[in-house]
Amino acid sequence: MENVIQLPGMEYLKCVIKELELELWKSEEDPSTSWRITYMYNDSVESYLQLDDVVIKGKYEKEKACTSLQLVKEEERYGLVGQQEKRFFSIWFSKVTFFAKLYRYADIGHFWVKGEEPYRQLVYELEIIQDKKRYLGEWACNEKELKLLALLDFSPIRSFYCVPWEEGYCFPTKKNGMDAYEEVLDDMEKSRKKNKKIGDCYFSSACIEKQWELQKALLDQLKQAPTKEKEKEIYKTLTSKKGNLVYQWLQKEILEASSVYGERRFGEKEDFFVEEQRKKWIQKWTGQGWIGTYPNFSRRKGIFYEQMHVMEELPFTTEAMHYTFHCLISKCIFYKKKSLKRYFGIKKEMLPLNFGFFSGCGTGKIYSHKCSLRMEK
Repeated sequence: MENVIQLPGMEYLKCVIKELELELWKSEEDPSTSWRITYMYNDSVESYLQLDDVVIKGKYEKEKACTSLQLVKEEERYGLVGQQEKRFFSIWFSKVTFFAKLYRYADIGHFWVKGEEPYRQLVYELEIIQDKKRYLGEWACNEKELKLLALLDFSPIRSFYCVPWEEGYCFPTKKNGMDAYEEVLDDMEKSRKKNKKIGDCYFSSACIEKQWELQKALLDQLKQAPTKEKEKEIYKTLTSKKGNLVYQWLQKEILEASSVYGERRFGEKEDFFVEEQRKKWIQKWTGQGWIGTYPNFSRRKGIFYEQMHVMEELPFTTEAMHYTFHCLISKCIFYKKKSLKRYFGIKKEMLPLNFGFFSGCGTGKIYSHKCSLRMEK
């Protein structure tokens, strides 16, 4: 899904007015009398409004916030009348059109709070889906994305975004959130009966059944006595090897939901720069003993076994292009790898994705490598 989506723009312009977020700019691709208004830019969407036949009166300054904005109409033209500090301006136009591109986001990484990073990343991706639905509409989300959204109404999942449980605060759980989580557990159980992969691994039937029974029992207890203590108990089990399969399942689901969209491109020079950086780091990792295929690697280092999963943090502008490779490294003593493989019932070489970030499995740490490309004006 890489084509530009084009829709009537008045509904989206009203949202800009309501939020007082006016960022007007000129593109070389547009006719001389057309201007653009930034709408929504994040890891999954690039969107803007195009105003045609524009006449600007007064002084509009892009760097300054608007203190007021209103839409007026005179005959066949519309006007945006706004105020910045003590100055007024008006932007007159004949037509407004909404343009958007949707991108894949499940392999992009952002890490802002230490601890439970893999789950925090999943909830961040759910928030991205929620923003698409809220600011663009349901048309911007596929069926799987809309199904996953209900998990944000289940506190033990939603609270991974950033909640200090020790301060006694968490997000409220709603019935549809409980139902969504129960459906996740049931889907896991169905996969066991069909012997399907969860993530990159085939887990043993006994392991899936054991974790399904535990999470199902905890959920039933929460339904019978919906308390913060019960929610926190589920939250804590999800961070351990007893809840690892839930993470693996959600990671797989979000990856599938995101994969229908195209990869974000920045331009020929910028894309070449990113690809060269990937090659450079792969060559360096290979020299350090890592084996595998990007973005997943593993190695034996002394008495330790290590796995690395690489995620990329993309810039929102190419004027000064800052690109980051985040390496999530899971580590355990080599003999423990064998016990973990028996616990999960895995026959393949690698353990579950990001296993070291779950208590009872090992240790997890993130190493970030930043690179920059300054574009000439």
